[in-house]
Amino acid sequence: MTIKDEDTNETFPIQDQQLVLQLANVLNDLNGNDSSLAVKFIPWIQASDNTPVATSKRRPDGTIPGKKEVAANSSLADVVTWSNATAAEEAIDALAAVKALDKERVKFYAGNVFRAHKQAVEEGLLDFSEVEYLRRECYLQQFNIAYKY
Repeated sequence: MTIKDEDTNETFPIQDQQLVLQLANVLNDLNGNDSSLAVKFIPWIQASDNTPVATSKRRPDGTIPGKKEVAANSSLADVVTWSNATAAEEAIDALAAVKALDKERVKFYAGNVFRAHKQAVEEGLLDFSEVEYLRRECYLQQFNIAYKY
């Protein structure tokens, strides 16, 4: 619902989450808070052992195998080939470098995302995406590209 900047102790609302919750409240009010029509939220599961895997292989019943199943049976995985192996290797290496963020880089990006989020809210930009901001910042940093916002 909110994010807190530990350096300044400021708390910022996450607008997209608030919009979803407000919509649920409006719909529930319109439905007279009838429990059989209520909009309810369930716990979010980001990934599980049964998460479907991107593969052309199927179980005998035609369904897509899950992550744990493919890990246990490699014949369910597709063999990946690249039309440009050099470019693919460079992209994989760049992704690995971004994933291997050290504490200083994480603090740098987090500090900037707080400032960017605060500025976006102050300017009335409700479509600010923290994830897109971090993705762009990591990409620009990875390739030493200077960009002013």
